Amino acid sequence: YKEGKIQSVHHSCLHFKPLLLGFGPVHAWRAWAFERYNYLLQQTKTNMRFGKLELTFMNDACRAANLASLLTDSNMSPELKDLWPAFQKAFLSDRRGTHLSDSLAFAEQGGRNIVMNIAKSSGRQAAQHALLLPLALKQIEAESPQDIIWCDKLQKDGLVYQPKDQSHHDSNAIVRLQSPLDSQDHVAAQIIAMFKEVTTRNIFVIVARYHPLRQADAAHDRYRQFGIVAGRLYYAQTLPPSIIHATDLVTLFAMTPFKFASIKDPVIHILPLYKASLIPGGEMHADDRFYNHSGLTWHHSSMMSQDEFNPHSWRV
Repeated sequence: YKEGKIQSVHHSCLHFKPLLLGFGPVHAWRAWAFERYNYLLQQTKTNMRFGKLELTFMNDACRAANLASLLTDSNMSPELKDLWPAFQKAFLSDRRGTHLSDSLAFAEQGGRNIVMNIAKSSGRQAAQHALLLPLALKQIEAESPQDIIWCDKLQKDGLVYQPKDQSHHDSNAIVRLQSPLDSQDHVAAQIIAMFKEVTTRNIFVIVARYHPLRQADAAHDRYRQFGIVAGRLYYAQTLPPSIIHATDLVTLFAMTPFKFASIKDPVIHILPLYKASLIPGGEMHADDRFYNHSGLTWHHSSMMSQDEFNPHSWRV
């Protein structure tokens, strides 16, 4: 059709089938790969100098990603740290999403600190803190409430975590915790509260783990056969609160309620926003190629030829 005008989204659609085969369900990466880039391309001024649009876009995207990574580095001077609020306001970065998280995918894990906001306990939040105070004091082996500082927001690795009473979405977290009811090292949990020990300045998170499926019900969970890519099912109920270190927060996850005729109790589906660097066995190699979409970093060995596209040979 000679009168048809080819748009950037049309070119993206040509790759839709191999993307589905390689990257799995659409909801995990479609908006990141298509909608965001289409918007950025439309905002880029070309001045009718065709052929340089791709280079301009790549340079701008790399500068923005590098700047975001630098501003979240703990080695950055305090003076430059003041630029972070201005950067957030100018670019309207969604820290709960994947844009900043993806830009930090290949940064040094030990080079970033954990930033927290001190909570102003009042109303229901104050009542919650009063109930959890004995558990928190037992964790740090203290007796005085003055030894604890409660916080209501915590930023780690480009993601923001908050208690459930403050933000339901930001409280759904994958945590590094060996559960006696589950063989998985990384389990789904809900953040109830966060606090800092005054003397050691250690930051702790009080979480309620979601109850894993019993063996009989787990047989009906088809998601887990695809590993991390598809997530897994949990019962829509939580276990008694437990305490972890803030460093054991791995990532956020999306949660969807489900009803199964074969499973009597209500269940939820959790879809983590993992990265390969955070997954056991997901180490990075210099001769490998990585594809990062919406927090999921896909690894494709360089030993595979360019013509091969077998999704069963891909690992996360």
